Amino acid sequence: YYFVHDRLAEAIPWYEQAGIANLDNQEIADAKFELAYCYFNVRRFDDAEPLFALIREVPGRYYHPGNYYYGLLSYNRGDYEHALKSFRRIDDLPEYKGIVPYYIAEIHYFKGDRNKALSEAKKLIGRKEKLYYDNELHLLAAQCLFEEGKYQEALPYFEHYYTNSTRVRKEVLYELAYCYYHTGNYKKAIEHFRELSNTRDELGQTAMYLLGDCYLKAGDKNSARNAFGICADMEFHRGQQEASLLLAGKLAYEMGYHDEASQRLRTLLEQYPTSAFRGEAKTIFSDLLAKTNNYAEAYRNLQDITPGDDNARRVYQKVAYGYAMLQLQAGDLEQAYALLEQSLQYPADKAWQAAASFWLSELAYRMMRYDDAIRYGEAFLRGAGDEFRVAFLSPAATPQHAYMNMGYAAMKLERFDAAQAYFKKAQGATGALAVTAILREADAAFMRKQYAQAITLYDKAIAADASSEADYARLQKSILLGLQQKNTEKIALLQSIVRQPGGSPYLNDARYELAVAYLDESKFR
Repeated sequence: YYFVHDRLAEAIPWYEQAGIANLDNQEIADAKFELAYCYFNVRRFDDAEPLFALIREVPGRYYHPGNYYYGLLSYNRGDYEHALKSFRRIDDLPEYKGIVPYYIAEIHYFKGDRNKALSEAKKLIGRKEKLYYDNELHLLAAQCLFEEGKYQEALPYFEHYYTNSTRVRKEVLYELAYCYYHTGNYKKAIEHFRELSNTRDELGQTAMYLLGDCYLKAGDKNSARNAFGICADMEFHRGQQEASLLLAGKLAYEMGYHDEASQRLRTLLEQYPTSAFRGEAKTIFSDLLAKTNNYAEAYRNLQDITPGDDNARRVYQKVAYGYAMLQLQAGDLEQAYALLEQSLQYPADKAWQAAASFWLSELAYRMMRYDDAIRYGEAFLRGAGDEFRVAFLSPAATPQHAYMNMGYAAMKLERFDAAQAYFKKAQGATGALAVTAILREADAAFMRKQYAQAITLYDKAIAADASSEADYARLQKSILLGLQQKNTEKIALLQSIVRQPGGSPYLNDARYELAVAYLDESKFR
């Protein structure tokens, strides 16, 4: 009564008490099936299974249902051989052919026979009458193809399942998105990977990593940065976290989010000290430090890596130069010199190369390495094509200053002809430095005993009327006039210095030369 009226839980104790003493074989089989069915529906599967196991071998009205339910229980506990045996007995029956063939196909899949599972699934999908599990059959076919790496073939089956399902498991979403990703449909891949953006597990992390790559391939760097950032914040897959920290940091760096880039790269270097990306991360991080003039830390970061690409060489070149300038300001000329030479080892950018050469020339002169001062000065002049960029890096690094420095070095080496040529070239611009260059050219001519040429140059400097520089020119010219026994002209010129309103820096020198001139004049009287 309870069984017929579907009050199955109430039926169980009566079946258990009834016994079989007055039942024939068919009635015994019916009673055992009905009790097993009651157990099954109240989820007492362990009690139901041995009863179904008996019924499935006994001909009668419950033979087919017995095989069906025993097959289901075997299927659910992973006993695929027994499940398949029971299902094969009933798969063509009208009441089961819409369901059981799906289980059979899936059992082949679980047993590792993907080809058989796929073949069964395709055959069943092709039937005119659709199975109850038609949607699941499409998913089964999709997964078989997916696992074989046949992503293009898998897509229609995944799409059918996705379109006709009210709820899709995250694993299926991932596989669908991956098929689009692998076949180059990044727009669709992005659409489905994004559905996993709130998934915080290994699958979600992998999805965000691939989502970032999709955005990169689609040219959307900002969204790629965000996706890699989400991946970098998860630790389920350490390799993906490591790579994402670098990629998120690089993208933030390229887009001008320097604080975010620094944080990502610092985390990478701290959490993965032996990372394969260590060199690249340190290079970018050092460039970020250099942008805030923290050249000391930037330089330390670069000491244990070898610049391997153009960007790394550019950063090393720039950082070594910047740190050299700090050492120069601190008065450590030797350290500054060594750093500038290191900067030149990686000539990735001609402007930085030229600026380093200029300051090496300057430092070499200060350190009395006069040959090096000339050598580096010439290197600067060869590489200073983009004078605007070089001047931006160092306003003092101009050809005019370089020629002056080389001229002074040549004077120290007593190469007066070379010095004169350098000083002459330094006169290309206007201003006080140009007048100084004229004077130094005159001095070089003086040392070469080219007196007439020297006087002409001193006159040129005097005509420029550059205050004390003019007095220096008058003093030097007066000496030359004395050497030519033109004492009257010499005395007149020196007296113009002595009588200078407000005094002259060369007053004492002028008085001395004036005294010498008077003594010389007395010799001729």
